[in-house]
Amino acid sequence: MSKQTRSPIKHPLNLVDRGFFLFESDEAYCHVGLRAIFTPPEGAGPEFVRELVASMRERHDVAPTFTYTLAHHLPPLLLGPWLQLDPTAVDLDYHFRHSALPRPGSQRELGILISRLHSRPLDPSRPMWEQHIIEGLEDGRFALYFKVHHALMDGVAGTQAFIKSLATDPANPVARPIWTVDPHNTGAGPSVQPRIATLSTGLRGIVAGVADAGRLVLDAAKKVSEVRDPKNVLPFGGPTSPTLNGRISRQRRAVTQTYELTRLKAVSAAYGVTLNDVFLAICAAALRRYLEDIGEPQVRSLTAGVPVSLRQPNVAAGGNAVSMVLAKLHTELADPVERLNAINRSTSDGKAALMRKSPAAREREAVLIAGPLVAQSLLGIAGRGGLPHANLVLSNVPGPPAPHYLGGATLEEAYPLSMLMHSQALNITAFSTGGRLNIGIVGCRDKLPHLQRMANYLAVALAELEAVAKTHV
Repeated sequence: MSKQTRSPIKHPLNLVDRGFFLFESDEAYCHVGLRAIFTPPEGAGPEFVRELVASMRERHDVAPTFTYTLAHHLPPLLLGPWLQLDPTAVDLDYHFRHSALPRPGSQRELGILISRLHSRPLDPSRPMWEQHIIEGLEDGRFALYFKVHHALMDGVAGTQAFIKSLATDPANPVARPIWTVDPHNTGAGPSVQPRIATLSTGLRGIVAGVADAGRLVLDAAKKVSEVRDPKNVLPFGGPTSPTLNGRISRQRRAVTQTYELTRLKAVSAAYGVTLNDVFLAICAAALRRYLEDIGEPQVRSLTAGVPVSLRQPNVAAGGNAVSMVLAKLHTELADPVERLNAINRSTSDGKAALMRKSPAAREREAVLIAGPLVAQSLLGIAGRGGLPHANLVLSNVPGPPAPHYLGGATLEEAYPLSMLMHSQALNITAFSTGGRLNIGIVGCRDKLPHLQRMANYLAVALAELEAVAKTHV
Protein backbone atom coordinates (compact mmCIF):
# COMPACT_ATOMS: atom_id res chain seq x y z
CA MET A 1 0.00 0.00 0.00
CA SER A 2 1.58 3.33 -1.06
CA LYS A 3 2.04 6.21 1.34
CA GLN A 4 -0.33 9.12 1.07
CA THR A 5 1.20 12.42 -0.02
CA ARG A 6 0.26 15.23 2.33
CA SER A 7 -1.00 18.53 1.01
CA PRO A 8 1.57 21.32 0.51
CA ILE A 9 2.13 23.69 3.43
CA LYS A 10 2.06 27.42 2.67
CA HIS A 11 4.75 29.77 3.99
CA PRO A 12 4.96 33.53 3.37
CA LEU A 13 7.43 34.87 0.84
CA ASN A 14 9.36 37.51 2.75
CA LEU A 15 10.95 40.66 1.36
CA VAL A 16 14.44 39.14 1.19
CA ASP A 17 13.22 36.12 -0.79
CA ARG A 18 11.06 38.27 -3.02
CA GLY A 19 13.96 40.63 -3.70
CA PHE A 20 15.93 37.92 -5.50
CA PHE A 21 12.99 37.26 -7.80
CA LEU A 22 12.74 41.01 -8.45
CA PHE A 23 16.33 40.97 -9.76
CA GLU A 24 15.51 38.31 -12.34
CA SER A 25 14.82 38.82 -16.02
CA ASP A 26 15.19 36.84 -19.23
CA GLU A 27 18.96 37.36 -18.97
CA ALA A 28 19.60 37.57 -15.21
CA TYR A 29 19.06 34.51 -13.01
CA CYS A 30 19.47 34.52 -9.25
CA HIS A 31 20.95 31.10 -8.62
CA VAL A 32 24.29 30.37 -6.97
CA GLY A 33 26.31 27.23 -7.54
CA LEU A 34 29.27 25.10 -6.53
CA ARG A 35 31.72 23.07 -8.62
CA ALA A 36 33.65 20.41 -6.69
CA ILE A 37 36.28 17.86 -7.77
CA PHE A 38 36.69 14.46 -6.07
CA THR A 39 39.31 11.71 -6.33
CA PRO A 40 38.01 8.15 -5.76
CA PRO A 41 39.65 6.13 -2.97
CA GLU A 42 42.65 3.97 -3.74
CA GLY A 43 41.61 0.67 -5.27
CA ALA A 44 38.20 1.95 -6.43
CA GLY A 45 36.89 0.05 -9.44
CA PRO A 46 35.56 1.44 -12.73
CA GLU A 47 31.98 1.31 -11.39
CA PHE A 48 32.74 3.44 -8.30
CA VAL A 49 30.97 6.60 -9.49
CA ARG A 50 27.99 4.70 -10.90
CA GLU A 51 27.54 2.87 -7.60
CA LEU A 52 27.96 6.10 -5.63
CA VAL A 53 25.23 7.75 -7.73
CA ALA A 54 22.94 4.75 -7.26
CA SER A 55 23.35 4.91 -3.47
CA MET A 56 22.59 8.64 -3.44
CA ARG A 57 19.52 8.14 -5.61
CA GLU A 58 18.09 5.82 -2.94
CA ARG A 59 17.89 8.70 -0.45
CA HIS A 60 14.32 10.04 -0.52
CA ASP A 61 14.51 11.81 2.86
CA VAL A 62 14.39 15.27 1.26
CA ALA A 63 15.00 18.08 3.77
CA PRO A 64 12.33 20.82 3.97
CA THR A 65 14.42 23.51 2.23
CA PHE A 66 14.68 21.32 -0.87
CA THR A 67 10.91 20.83 -1.07
CA TYR A 68 10.05 24.52 -1.50
CA THR A 69 8.43 25.72 -4.71
CA LEU A 70 6.28 28.72 -5.62
CA ALA A 71 2.51 28.59 -5.42
CA HIS A 72 2.16 30.63 -8.62
CA HIS A 73 4.40 32.51 -11.03
CA LEU A 74 2.94 35.98 -11.22
CA PRO A 75 5.10 39.10 -11.57
CA PRO A 76 7.64 39.28 -8.68
CA LEU A 77 5.69 41.84 -6.64
CA LEU A 78 2.75 39.41 -6.56
CA LEU A 79 4.70 36.17 -6.18
CA GLY A 80 4.07 33.68 -3.43
CA PRO A 81 3.57 32.08 -1.16
CA TRP A 82 6.14 29.32 -0.87
CA LEU A 83 4.68 25.82 -0.98
CA GLN A 84 6.45 23.20 1.11
CA LEU A 85 5.84 19.92 -0.73
CA ASP A 86 5.70 16.48 0.74
CA PRO A 87 9.19 14.95 0.25
CA THR A 88 7.67 12.16 -1.85
CA ALA A 89 6.40 14.79 -4.32
CA VAL A 90 9.96 15.91 -5.19
CA ASP A 91 11.05 14.32 -8.48
CA LEU A 92 14.64 13.32 -7.70
CA ASP A 93 15.13 11.91 -11.19
CA TYR A 94 14.71 15.49 -12.42
CA HIS A 95 16.77 17.26 -9.75
CA PHE A 96 19.66 14.76 -9.52
CA ARG A 97 21.50 14.05 -12.77
CA HIS A 98 24.41 11.79 -13.74
CA SER A 99 26.45 12.52 -16.84
CA ALA A 100 29.95 11.93 -18.21
CA LEU A 101 32.61 13.64 -20.28
CA PRO A 102 34.41 11.70 -23.04
CA ARG A 103 37.41 10.15 -21.25
CA PRO A 104 39.81 11.55 -20.33
CA GLY A 105 37.88 14.76 -19.74
CA SER A 106 40.03 17.85 -19.24
CA GLN A 107 39.45 20.77 -16.87
CA ARG A 108 38.67 22.88 -19.94
CA GLU A 109 35.95 20.48 -21.10
CA LEU A 110 34.49 20.38 -17.59
CA GLY A 111 34.53 24.18 -17.49
CA ILE A 112 32.59 24.37 -20.76
CA LEU A 113 29.94 21.97 -19.43
CA ILE A 114 29.62 23.76 -16.07
CA SER A 115 29.36 27.11 -17.87
CA ARG A 116 26.43 25.80 -19.90
CA LEU A 117 24.71 24.35 -16.83
CA HIS A 118 25.19 27.62 -14.94
CA SER A 119 23.70 29.54 -17.90
CA ARG A 120 20.32 27.82 -17.58
CA PRO A 121 17.69 29.24 -15.19
CA LEU A 122 16.00 27.01 -12.65
CA ASP A 123 12.40 25.92 -13.19
CA PRO A 124 10.15 27.92 -10.80
CA SER A 125 7.39 25.29 -11.06
CA ARG A 126 9.64 22.86 -9.15
CA PRO A 127 11.85 23.19 -6.07
CA MET A 128 14.61 25.46 -7.34
CA TRP A 129 17.76 23.37 -7.11
CA GLU A 130 19.77 20.79 -9.08
CA GLN A 131 22.68 18.46 -8.32
CA HIS A 132 24.87 16.89 -11.01
CA ILE A 133 27.54 14.19 -10.80
CA ILE A 134 29.91 14.29 -13.79
CA GLU A 135 32.40 11.48 -14.33
CA GLY A 136 35.09 10.90 -16.93
CA LEU A 137 37.74 13.37 -15.72
CA GLU A 138 41.46 12.65 -15.95
CA ASP A 139 42.94 10.26 -13.36
CA GLY A 140 39.52 8.78 -12.62
CA ARG A 141 38.29 11.89 -10.86
CA PHE A 142 34.69 13.14 -10.97
CA ALA A 143 32.91 16.44 -10.43
CA LEU A 144 29.85 17.57 -8.51
CA TYR A 145 27.89 20.64 -9.59
CA PHE A 146 25.13 22.03 -7.38
CA LYS A 147 22.98 25.08 -7.96
CA VAL A 148 20.17 26.60 -5.91
CA HIS A 149 18.09 29.75 -6.12
CA HIS A 150 19.36 32.54 -3.87
CA ALA A 151 15.88 32.94 -2.39
CA LEU A 152 16.27 29.48 -0.84
CA MET A 153 19.75 30.01 0.57
CA ASP A 154 22.70 32.35 0.21
CA GLY A 155 26.25 31.30 -0.64
CA VAL A 156 27.28 30.72 2.98
CA ALA A 157 24.24 28.51 3.64
CA GLY A 158 24.79 26.61 0.39
CA THR A 159 28.47 25.89 0.99
CA GLN A 160 27.83 24.93 4.62
CA ALA A 161 25.08 22.52 3.51
CA PHE A 162 27.52 21.03 1.00
CA ILE A 163 30.23 20.56 3.63
CA LYS A 164 27.70 19.09 6.06
CA SER A 165 26.81 16.48 3.44
CA LEU A 166 30.42 15.24 3.45
CA ALA A 167 32.27 13.05 5.96
CA THR A 168 35.52 13.77 7.79
CA ASP A 169 36.44 10.06 7.93
CA PRO A 170 37.84 8.64 4.67
CA ALA A 171 36.65 5.19 5.72
CA ASN A 172 33.02 6.33 5.86
CA PRO A 173 31.37 4.68 2.81
CA VAL A 174 28.16 6.75 3.00
CA ALA A 175 27.57 9.26 0.19
CA ARG A 176 25.05 11.68 1.66
CA PRO A 177 23.21 13.80 -0.95
CA ILE A 178 23.00 17.52 -0.29
CA TRP A 179 19.20 17.41 -0.54
CA THR A 180 19.05 15.48 2.76
CA VAL A 181 20.75 18.35 4.62
CA ASP A 182 18.53 21.14 5.94
CA PRO A 183 20.64 24.27 6.55
CA HIS A 184 17.81 25.65 8.70
CA ASN A 185 17.82 22.67 11.08
CA THR A 186 14.10 23.18 11.56
CA GLY A 187 10.95 22.23 9.74
CA ALA A 188 10.72 25.78 8.47
CA GLY A 189 12.01 26.81 5.11
CA PRO A 190 13.69 29.90 3.69
CA SER A 191 11.02 32.44 4.54
CA VAL A 192 10.60 31.38 8.15
CA GLN A 193 13.81 32.73 9.63
CA PRO A 194 14.01 33.40 13.38
CA ARG A 195 14.43 37.11 12.68
CA ILE A 196 11.44 37.15 10.33
CA ALA A 197 9.32 35.09 12.67
CA THR A 198 9.67 37.76 15.31
CA LEU A 199 7.50 40.08 13.25
CA SER A 200 4.06 39.50 14.64
CA THR A 201 0.80 39.83 12.81
CA GLY A 202 -2.06 42.21 13.43
CA LEU A 203 -1.61 45.56 15.14
CA ARG A 204 1.81 44.68 16.59
CA GLY A 205 3.04 43.81 13.12
CA ILE A 206 1.73 47.09 11.67
CA VAL A 207 3.38 49.11 14.45
CA ALA A 208 6.65 47.24 13.96
CA GLY A 209 6.48 47.82 10.20
CA VAL A 210 5.94 51.56 10.63
CA ALA A 211 8.81 51.72 13.12
CA ASP A 212 11.13 49.88 10.74
CA ALA A 213 10.13 52.18 7.89
CA GLY A 214 10.98 55.18 10.06
CA ARG A 215 14.34 53.71 10.94
CA LEU A 216 15.05 53.10 7.25
CA VAL A 217 14.35 56.77 6.52
CA LEU A 218 16.75 57.81 9.29
CA ASP A 219 19.37 55.39 8.01
CA ALA A 220 19.00 56.79 4.51
CA ALA A 221 19.44 60.32 5.85
CA LYS A 222 22.62 59.26 7.60
CA LYS A 223 23.85 57.74 4.33
CA VAL A 224 23.34 61.07 2.58
CA SER A 225 25.30 62.85 5.31
CA GLU A 226 28.20 60.44 4.77
CA VAL A 227 28.79 61.86 1.28
CA ARG A 228 30.89 64.64 2.81
CA ASP A 229 33.41 62.11 4.23
CA PRO A 230 35.94 61.26 1.47
CA LYS A 231 36.86 57.97 3.20
CA ASN A 232 33.41 56.53 2.61
CA VAL A 233 32.58 54.52 -0.47
CA LEU A 234 28.95 55.13 -1.29
CA PRO A 235 26.58 53.31 -3.63
CA PHE A 236 26.76 54.68 -7.17
CA GLY A 237 29.92 56.56 -6.18
CA GLY A 238 32.36 54.83 -8.52
CA PRO A 239 33.05 54.99 -12.25
CA THR A 240 31.14 53.16 -14.98
CA SER A 241 32.96 50.37 -16.78
CA PRO A 242 31.51 49.66 -20.25
CA THR A 243 32.64 46.05 -19.90
CA LEU A 244 31.45 45.36 -16.36
CA ASN A 245 28.37 47.55 -16.03
CA GLY A 246 26.15 47.24 -19.07
CA ARG A 247 23.32 44.85 -19.91
CA ILE A 248 24.17 41.16 -19.76
CA SER A 249 23.14 38.27 -22.01
CA ARG A 250 21.81 34.85 -21.03
CA GLN A 251 25.08 32.97 -21.40
CA ARG A 252 27.72 32.59 -18.69
CA ARG A 253 31.34 31.55 -18.66
CA ALA A 254 32.79 30.08 -15.45
CA VAL A 255 36.53 29.69 -14.86
CA THR A 256 38.46 28.72 -11.74
CA GLN A 257 41.80 29.12 -10.01
CA THR A 258 43.18 27.56 -6.81
CA TYR A 259 46.08 28.36 -4.46
CA GLU A 260 47.54 27.00 -1.25
CA LEU A 261 46.25 29.15 1.60
CA THR A 262 49.74 29.30 3.08
CA ARG A 263 50.83 31.50 0.16
CA LEU A 264 48.15 34.10 0.80
CA LYS A 265 48.67 33.93 4.57
CA ALA A 266 52.38 34.64 4.10
CA VAL A 267 51.57 37.78 2.08
CA SER A 268 48.97 38.78 4.68
CA ALA A 269 51.51 38.47 7.50
CA ALA A 270 54.24 40.28 5.56
CA TYR A 271 52.13 43.40 5.06
CA GLY A 272 49.97 43.29 8.20
CA VAL A 273 46.69 43.04 6.28
CA THR A 274 43.88 40.50 6.30
CA LEU A 275 43.65 37.42 4.11
CA ASN A 276 40.55 38.95 2.51
CA ASP A 277 42.55 42.09 1.66
CA VAL A 278 45.07 39.92 -0.20
CA PHE A 279 42.21 38.24 -2.09
CA LEU A 280 40.75 41.63 -3.05
CA ALA A 281 44.18 42.90 -4.08
CA ILE A 282 44.93 40.05 -6.48
CA CYS A 283 41.43 40.45 -7.95
CA ALA A 284 42.05 44.19 -8.39
CA ALA A 285 45.37 43.54 -10.13
CA ALA A 286 43.82 40.94 -12.43
CA LEU A 287 40.95 43.31 -13.27
CA ARG A 288 43.34 46.17 -14.00
CA ARG A 289 45.41 44.06 -16.39
CA TYR A 290 42.40 42.40 -18.06
CA LEU A 291 40.60 45.70 -18.69
CA GLU A 292 43.77 47.31 -20.03
CA ASP A 293 44.10 44.36 -22.46
CA ILE A 294 40.68 45.09 -23.94
CA GLY A 295 41.25 48.84 -24.21
CA GLU A 296 39.77 50.06 -20.93
CA PRO A 297 42.63 51.62 -18.90
CA GLN A 298 41.85 52.46 -15.29
CA VAL A 299 41.83 56.14 -14.33
CA ARG A 300 39.51 55.99 -11.30
CA SER A 301 39.26 53.24 -8.71
CA LEU A 302 36.70 50.54 -9.39
CA THR A 303 34.44 49.73 -6.44
CA ALA A 304 33.43 46.30 -5.19
CA GLY A 305 30.51 45.11 -3.14
CA VAL A 306 31.98 42.84 -0.45
CA PRO A 307 29.32 40.69 1.28
CA VAL A 308 29.49 40.52 5.08
CA SER A 309 27.70 37.72 6.91
CA LEU A 310 25.15 38.81 9.53
CA ARG A 311 24.79 35.33 10.99
CA GLN A 312 24.86 35.10 14.75
CA PRO A 313 27.09 32.46 16.37
CA ASN A 314 25.45 29.06 16.91
CA VAL A 315 22.49 29.97 14.67
CA ALA A 316 21.55 27.57 11.87
CA ALA A 317 22.92 28.72 8.52
CA GLY A 318 19.80 28.80 6.40
CA GLY A 319 18.26 31.34 4.06
CA ASN A 320 19.80 34.79 3.56
CA ALA A 321 21.62 36.72 6.29
CA VAL A 322 24.03 39.08 4.60
CA SER A 323 24.81 42.76 4.21
CA MET A 324 27.44 44.40 2.04
CA VAL A 325 30.39 46.72 2.50
CA LEU A 326 31.51 48.83 -0.45
CA ALA A 327 35.27 49.03 -0.95
CA LYS A 328 37.61 50.78 -3.34
CA LEU A 329 39.82 48.39 -5.32
CA HIS A 330 42.29 51.15 -6.26
CA THR A 331 42.72 49.81 -9.77
CA GLU A 332 44.11 53.21 -10.72
CA LEU A 333 47.29 52.43 -8.76
CA ALA A 334 50.07 50.62 -10.62
CA ASP A 335 52.13 49.62 -7.58
CA PRO A 336 50.83 46.30 -6.12
CA VAL A 337 51.88 47.06 -2.53
CA GLU A 338 50.45 50.58 -2.58
CA ARG A 339 47.22 49.08 -3.95
CA LEU A 340 47.11 46.38 -1.24
CA ASN A 341 47.56 48.90 1.58
CA ALA A 342 44.95 51.24 0.10
CA ILE A 343 42.45 48.36 -0.14
CA ASN A 344 43.16 47.49 3.49
CA ARG A 345 42.30 51.04 4.57
CA SER A 346 39.09 51.01 2.53
CA THR A 347 37.82 47.66 3.81
CA SER A 348 38.80 48.44 7.41
CA ASP A 349 36.84 51.71 7.34
CA GLY A 350 33.80 50.05 5.75
CA LYS A 351 33.66 47.11 8.13
CA ALA A 352 34.24 49.31 11.18
CA ALA A 353 31.34 51.56 10.15
CA LEU A 354 29.06 48.55 9.69
CA MET A 355 30.06 46.87 12.95
CA ARG A 356 29.42 50.03 14.95
CA LYS A 357 25.75 49.63 14.10
CA SER A 358 23.32 47.43 15.99
CA PRO A 359 22.35 44.05 14.49
CA ALA A 360 18.96 45.47 13.52
CA ALA A 361 20.58 48.46 11.82
CA ARG A 362 22.90 46.13 9.89
CA GLU A 363 19.88 44.28 8.54
CA ARG A 364 18.26 47.57 7.52
CA GLU A 365 21.55 48.45 5.81
CA ALA A 366 21.07 45.40 3.59
CA VAL A 367 17.60 46.68 2.61
CA LEU A 368 18.99 50.13 1.83
CA ILE A 369 21.66 48.60 -0.40
CA ALA A 370 19.22 46.34 -2.24
CA GLY A 371 16.47 48.92 -2.66
CA PRO A 372 17.95 50.93 -5.55
CA LEU A 373 19.01 47.73 -7.33
CA VAL A 374 15.47 46.34 -7.09
CA ALA A 375 14.05 49.63 -8.35
CA GLN A 376 16.38 49.60 -11.36
CA SER A 377 15.38 46.02 -12.16
CA LEU A 378 11.65 46.79 -11.90
CA LEU A 379 11.99 49.83 -14.14
CA GLY A 380 14.17 47.94 -16.65
CA ILE A 381 16.93 50.56 -16.50
CA ALA A 382 19.69 48.51 -14.85
CA GLY A 383 22.77 48.50 -17.04
CA ARG A 384 21.32 51.08 -19.46
CA GLY A 385 23.64 53.93 -18.56
CA GLY A 386 24.16 55.85 -15.38
CA LEU A 387 26.39 54.92 -12.49
CA PRO A 388 26.44 51.33 -11.20
CA HIS A 389 25.77 50.53 -7.56
CA ALA A 390 29.23 48.90 -7.57
CA ASN A 391 31.35 47.66 -10.45
CA LEU A 392 31.26 44.03 -9.31
CA VAL A 393 30.84 41.77 -6.28
CA LEU A 394 33.88 40.09 -4.66
CA SER A 395 33.16 37.56 -1.93
CA ASN A 396 35.28 35.28 0.25
CA VAL A 397 33.45 32.45 2.03
CA PRO A 398 35.40 30.63 4.76
CA GLY A 399 35.33 26.84 4.83
CA PRO A 400 36.75 23.99 6.92
CA PRO A 401 40.53 23.35 6.97
CA ALA A 402 40.19 19.58 7.41
CA PRO A 403 39.88 17.12 4.48
CA HIS A 404 36.37 15.94 3.56
CA TYR A 405 35.03 12.92 1.72
CA LEU A 406 32.02 11.74 -0.27
CA GLY A 407 31.56 7.99 -0.02
CA GLY A 408 35.32 7.64 0.52
CA ALA A 409 36.24 9.95 -2.38
CA THR A 410 38.48 12.88 -1.38
CA LEU A 411 37.30 16.45 -1.94
CA GLU A 412 40.18 18.09 -3.81
CA GLU A 413 38.72 21.45 -4.83
CA ALA A 414 35.43 23.32 -4.36
CA TYR A 415 34.66 26.49 -6.33
CA PRO A 416 31.71 28.82 -5.63
CA LEU A 417 29.89 30.12 -8.72
CA SER A 418 27.68 33.11 -8.10
CA MET A 419 25.02 35.14 -9.89
CA LEU A 420 25.16 38.06 -12.30
CA MET A 421 22.69 40.85 -12.91
CA HIS A 422 22.27 43.74 -15.30
CA SER A 423 24.99 46.33 -14.53
CA GLN A 424 27.19 43.65 -12.91
CA ALA A 425 28.60 41.33 -15.57
CA LEU A 426 31.32 39.79 -13.37
CA ASN A 427 31.43 38.05 -10.00
CA ILE A 428 34.49 36.60 -8.26
CA THR A 429 33.93 34.43 -5.19
CA ALA A 430 36.46 32.44 -3.14
CA PHE A 431 35.92 29.44 -0.86
CA SER A 432 38.61 28.02 1.41
CA THR A 433 38.67 24.32 2.20
CA GLY A 434 41.31 21.71 2.92
CA GLY A 435 44.12 24.28 3.07
CA ARG A 436 43.36 25.81 -0.34
CA LEU A 437 41.69 29.00 -1.54
CA ASN A 438 39.47 28.10 -4.50
CA ILE A 439 38.33 31.01 -6.66
CA GLY A 440 35.32 30.86 -8.98
CA ILE A 441 34.95 33.54 -11.65
CA VAL A 442 31.59 33.94 -13.39
CA GLY A 443 31.25 36.38 -16.26
CA CYS A 444 28.80 37.26 -18.98
CA ARG A 445 30.01 35.34 -22.02
CA ASP A 446 29.24 38.18 -24.43
CA LYS A 447 30.65 41.00 -22.29
CA LEU A 448 33.92 39.46 -21.08
CA PRO A 449 35.86 37.65 -23.81
CA HIS A 450 38.77 35.31 -22.94
CA LEU A 451 37.78 35.15 -19.27
CA GLN A 452 40.49 32.56 -18.59
CA ARG A 453 43.01 35.39 -18.90
CA MET A 454 41.59 36.93 -15.74
CA ALA A 455 42.17 33.66 -13.87
CA ASN A 456 45.75 33.62 -15.18
CA TYR A 457 46.28 37.22 -14.09
CA LEU A 458 45.27 36.28 -10.54
CA ALA A 459 48.29 33.96 -10.46
CA VAL A 460 50.55 36.74 -11.77
CA ALA A 461 49.23 39.17 -9.14
CA LEU A 462 49.85 36.78 -6.25
CA ALA A 463 53.39 36.08 -7.50
CA GLU A 464 54.08 39.84 -7.66
CA LEU A 465 53.04 40.36 -4.04
CA GLU A 466 55.08 37.33 -2.95
CA ALA A 467 58.17 38.61 -4.74
CA VAL A 468 57.95 42.05 -3.12
CA ALA A 469 57.15 40.51 0.29
CA LYS A 470 60.49 38.67 0.28
CA THR A 471 62.33 42.00 0.11
CA HIS A 472 59.81 43.65 2.44
CA VAL A 473 60.57 41.37 5.42
